[in-house]
Amino acid sequence: MYKDSPDNFIIDGGSLQAGEVTLSEVIYDDQQSHAVVNGDFCDKPIKAIEDKIAAIDSYIAAKAAREYVPPTLEELREQALNYQYQKYDAQKHAIVWLQDGSGYGFDCNDDDQNNWQVALTLMENDITMYRVYTDKNNLSKKSFLEVTRDQMMEAGNLVKAQQYAAYSGFEKVSAEIANCTTAEQLKPYLPTESA
Repeated sequence: MYKDSPDNFIIDGGSLQAGEVTLSEVIYDDQQSHAVVNGDFCDKPIKAIEDKIAAIDSYIAAKAAREYVPPTLEELREQALNYQYQKYDAQKHAIVWLQDGSGYGFDCNDDDQNNWQVALTLMENDITMYRVYTDKNNLSKKSFLEVTRDQMMEAGNLVKAQQYAAYSGFEKVSAEIANCTTAEQLKPYLPTESA
């Protein structure tokens, strides 16, 4: 919906000449197979209405561009930190894959780490059943398989190293972001669509 003053309507590309702005009852949407114009059913498309919709879309875009206020340096820093934190969190909780030839992959979120602790604590004869990934190309499927204490310890050590690396990287990036003094310097830390 476009709503603004007549002066801004003209700035955004509109015209107040006779015939340009008309009031009529129109029901015209993507949900209906026919349109209703002044109480009459009509076949779609109706070029005049399509043209008015396109004009309104251009007015809305022009108004948005006219009213756009670029983010402050502090707002950009906050966006950069939030984006980098999401990357850190994804790295911290990425699946770890054992290097022992089994091809097993372990989830690393907080709940899964608690499950590991329970499985290790209750393990008998250094073997337990556990849900693991077996195919790096199909992460929609986990299998309930026999794993050893050594495999679970390897997975735990991989997670610990992964989390240390993620945290260290995030700390470094956070300091770099804090030292940025221009929006241009922050671009490498922002998602590409907002940089």
